[in-house]
Amino acid sequence: MAFEHEHSHMKIHAVVFIAIIGFTACSQQPAPRITSQPQPRPQPSHWYDSTYLEYYDAYGPVRMIKDSERKLVFNRNGRLLSQLTQDSGGDFEVRYHYHGDGRLDHITSYRNGAEYRLSDYEYNDNIELQTVRYLDYASGQQFHSRHKIQLLANGGWFSIDIPVERIELPLYKQFDAQGQLVWSSKSDFNHGVGRHFNLSVGDMVISSQVIHENTVQMAGVGGYGYKYDDQGRLGKVTSYSDNDNKAYHTTTYSYSTQGLLAGELKVYMGKSLFNDSLDSNRSPRQEVNYRYFKIDPYGNWTRREVTVRQDGKTERFQQQFRQRRRLEYFEQ
Repeated sequence: MAFEHEHSHMKIHAVVFIAIIGFTACSQQPAPRITSQPQPRPQPSHWYDSTYLEYYDAYGPVRMIKDSERKLVFNRNGRLLSQLTQDSGGDFEVRYHYHGDGRLDHITSYRNGAEYRLSDYEYNDNIELQTVRYLDYASGQQFHSRHKIQLLANGGWFSIDIPVERIELPLYKQFDAQGQLVWSSKSDFNHGVGRHFNLSVGDMVISSQVIHENTVQMAGVGGYGYKYDDQGRLGKVTSYSDNDNKAYHTTTYSYSTQGLLAGELKVYMGKSLFNDSLDSNRSPRQEVNYRYFKIDPYGNWTRREVTVRQDGKTERFQQQFRQRRRLEYFEQ
């Protein structure tokens, strides 16, 4: 999700930031002032699911989140109803439809008002998801995936989505007894980047606060391991190589006293031909820090500053920019 910057020449296309194309040195800024006393944040539980409000780093009776490039609309249960974006091709809208108990019914996307794609969710008599059917209106292509859940002896479970009519690796997620995501695969059969066929796990770390789109996308048998702090927040993500299943980078998260994301530390471990080919000047460490200038009474930020630092082989680089967003709430 993109946010409006105070510097128009810098652009991001994720909840926090996109791939770092260039770094600029920045001078020290005065400490920000928080303009309200926010409410405590609840423990996140669906931070990895883009149909939930908390995926977008927001809590409370949010009705709408809007920035310079995207508008998100939610129902009273904190589920996404629509997202509208604009690009060089015009308007693109995705609409989400649910059953009364919160299960997804279908998702339809539109390009300049015309139907673009459809995802249809089918359940058995026990209201367990069985199949997701995909249709591309423009090309007429269609396929479906089979969804299965297997209970584990430790009280957790894993889910697997197996594509049919397409030669792709299945998608795999494992949960512990508390319902926390502890492992996910890197396989991907997303039918179009940025579109609504969301059964994809590319090489990106996703939390309610951050999406790392600068991480290299991979497909294979590697995966991600997730660990949480004592308050149930995402604390550390380890990415495992699809070649030998060894850890090749970690991202550690820290939080402010208000529960807002304060910093990220990404550490690359070891060397490989794959990693070295990305950037000959890559540092094994990248730091991202957040300073909040405005927080509303629900604890949601509306203005913040992001600082990205990375050591190169000959000098240290830094990029700094500000983000804005506007939130509207349901009347209580």
